[in-house]
Amino acid sequence: MKKILSPTLLAPYWLFASLSLYLIYIGFEKQNWSEALPWVTRKDFVDFASYVLGATAVFVVMRAALKFTELQTFVIFSISALIITSNTSALFTVALIFLAAISIGTLVSLRKSNSVIHLILIGIGFLGTIIGIFAHFPINYFWFYMFLLAAPIAALLYCGIDIKEIKKPLHKYLLTRANNRSPNVIAALTAAIALMHLAGALLPELGFDALAVHLFVPTQVAWSQQWGYDPTTYVWALMPMLGDWLYSISYVVGGESGTRLLNLLFLFLLAWLTRETAQWLGASKVFSDISVLILLSTPLSFAESNSLYIDSIWSTFVIAGFLSVFKMADADQGQERSSNYLLHSAFFWGCACATKAVTLVILPIAGCLILLLMITRRLQLSVQHIGLAALLFFLLACVPYVTAWAISGNPVFPFYNELFKSPFFLEWNFNNPIYNSGVQWETFYKIVFDSSKYIEGTTGASGYQWITLFPIALYAILLRRNHKQLAVLGVCILSIMAVFVSQSYLRYIFPLFALFAAVISAGLCSSKAHPDLSTPTPLIVTLLSLTIGLNLVFFCSAGWTYRNMPIELLIDEKQRKAFVELRSPLRTAVSEINRLNSANKPVALFTNSSGAAGLKADALYPSWYNHVFQSRMNAAKNSQQVSQLLSDYDAKYLVLDDLWSDEKTRERIERATVEVARIRHLVIRKAKM
Repeated sequence: MKKILSPTLLAPYWLFASLSLYLIYIGFEKQNWSEALPWVTRKDFVDFASYVLGATAVFVVMRAALKFTELQTFVIFSISALIITSNTSALFTVALIFLAAISIGTLVSLRKSNSVIHLILIGIGFLGTIIGIFAHFPINYFWFYMFLLAAPIAALLYCGIDIKEIKKPLHKYLLTRANNRSPNVIAALTAAIALMHLAGALLPELGFDALAVHLFVPTQVAWSQQWGYDPTTYVWALMPMLGDWLYSISYVVGGESGTRLLNLLFLFLLAWLTRETAQWLGASKVFSDISVLILLSTPLSFAESNSLYIDSIWSTFVIAGFLSVFKMADADQGQERSSNYLLHSAFFWGCACATKAVTLVILPIAGCLILLLMITRRLQLSVQHIGLAALLFFLLACVPYVTAWAISGNPVFPFYNELFKSPFFLEWNFNNPIYNSGVQWETFYKIVFDSSKYIEGTTGASGYQWITLFPIALYAILLRRNHKQLAVLGVCILSIMAVFVSQSYLRYIFPLFALFAAVISAGLCSSKAHPDLSTPTPLIVTLLSLTIGLNLVFFCSAGWTYRNMPIELLIDEKQRKAFVELRSPLRTAVSEINRLNSANKPVALFTNSSGAAGLKADALYPSWYNHVFQSRMNAAKNSQQVSQLLSDYDAKYLVLDDLWSDEKTRERIERATVEVARIRHLVIRKAKM
């Protein structure tokens, strides 16, 4: 019989809950609601809320009527949506990439991993690393990528390797009907939100970072069949790009929709790993599902899924790396399983480093955790196992840093150039002053109610779980003294502090959103070891409902790309083109320049946007992206010098924004060029001969 918590231990739960509600009240009282609410119009929010409630009801009905699980119904709806919106090539591309990844993972699996998600990530890691190497050479054609994807699948079939361990989870989750018709509101709501993520992923790309870098690189690879690794043209050309190499293969084979769909599926893989982490921490099935609901309802997650960042890919590798380390701590591990987890961890951390340089900030925490486990748990790891793991990590992680060192003299170019003094960039340590809030005692409050200091967003961008659920989960964890949960919580807090010391930017801690969702869910779940210390169920239901409700109200607040959901664009190509021209006229201008610039000469972009994705030429940016071109443009004091600058760079065409720089600078450019076409406030101009 479940014991009732004593009043002395029960009171702090209600105290923390009251404090959470008070903080929300104070936070909202200070808001300017016309600016705080992210929706363009009230109708946009009503439509969104109606969709979520309606879709949730449909998932409940599908289980009750047909005994379809929420995942099965989601897959059916997703495939149908992709077919209806003419995105079958995107579906084919992503399916082919994942089949190739599973095949590669199976063929080269470290100690024969039986985890399908590990096989996928191993294959994806190898695939991204190989493409990054091939990107140096002009061989990245459609049929070459098709060969890269088809070869491992054919090899797996030829070798006749038993794949029943792969088939089991696929059969369990996709083919086996639900064992009852009872409604699962948590799973139904999660699936409904996941469909909204899918809708966002199928919309056209409008994100600044995506159009400037993460879609630009794949389009350049598709045009020139290689990547130039030229830091004088693009300051970010030598950064870790494993995520961009994966986007390159999906773009060349499946176009922009295939690339955006691949990004979304990595968010879903991250959600799956979050669920696994919650289960390892002791969460029940219901509470591990809640961890996924918390993650997918978080506004930052929607910002990640509706624009091509590489954070979902990076976060998936980071969480897989952390989870492998955590599982090493289990007491029942023998030498083979411990070494297996060590090798997996080394692989995933190596891929994380090759995806995003900020991994180097979090990595020492994982290293200290492994060292601590080796000392306290007396793990049965031989010197050979440790050496092999270290070698595997460095082989995967070092590729972009060695490349940057060889070309620029700075392994983390352009960062820390005051130390490395590369001639290709200014001698200063790059830092964005907007995100220098650091770590303070009220940081968790500020990331919720003062989000603009932590990301390009508004109130609520980080999600409300930091205020509503974390305090009572923390109390429950401390009360039960669960060592696993305390350790993971410590990893989360130390990692946030390590990152925020240099740049307090939410996307740099996106993996920790997943870890925190797992910790919160496990902390709220009743413990078998301490059934008398369970969190009051009414309190959990109330605060969880409040959290998800607030997260959905502020669902679009973590970015400016989509602050409504124009679903009609999915099926109306004419509206889609008009919408892109309205929101991102440079994308339309790029298409027109590609038609005019048949010689593929460099194109100068005197615009406030750097989103030249799709340009079939090099882009010349008068910004920190190309500081030499920027300084020469600033030094040009008349139209003759502007003409000489364009001639020196062999630039025949340019785009001039009516709102760029000052009027005198624009006039100098206008006198050196002639107008060819106008697209809203952008003018395509041609250099005078």
